[in-house]
Amino acid sequence: MMAMERRRFDEAYFRTTYRDCQRQTPPRKMRFYRKLAEKVVGDLQRPRVLDIGCAFGAFLSTLDTRWHMHGMDVSEHVPSLEGVLDSVEEKLEPRGHFLFVVPVYDGPAGPIVRPLDRDVTHLHKESRRFWLEWVTRRLDLVEWWGICRYLLPWGYYVHQPTRWLRAIAPAIAVLAQSRVEWHG
Repeated sequence: MMAMERRRFDEAYFRTTYRDCQRQTPPRKMRFYRKLAEKVVGDLQRPRVLDIGCAFGAFLSTLDTRWHMHGMDVSEHVPSLEGVLDSVEEKLEPRGHFLFVVPVYDGPAGPIVRPLDRDVTHLHKESRRFWLEWVTRRLDLVEWWGICRYLLPWGYYVHQPTRWLRAIAPAIAVLAQSRVEWHG
């Protein structure tokens, strides 16, 4: 961990680790995430969104002006998952939503995904079961999808959300909702 903390997240890091960032965020991928966000906020006049790990803001740029948008990215994945869950639970309004996307390292794609993921900041190389159990400790699971995604050698980025293949897809998208405590 100490070596990673001293690591420089400068232009050289992004040129090597995320040299294909633009190709890995095609418009159809961002539309999928935008549709999920729009679905959960319904007809709210001024929905709020915080994009944690927003990189260069590709997702936020797809939202229209009715959104109150914030993004943050420290060029390093979070070491404390409990801290993330604490913050998310604290900041969500009643029935607020938490959507996250993570690579998963289990299933038939696991042996392929693990060596292809060379990003040293990916600290939590976990299974889909881990992520589903992690989020449901404090939030209610609404829905989850598998995402078949990969940057092909000739530059086309495959991004196919699926419910059918979610048990074997190399990434998942999880939508959870804050719990409402009844005091009465």
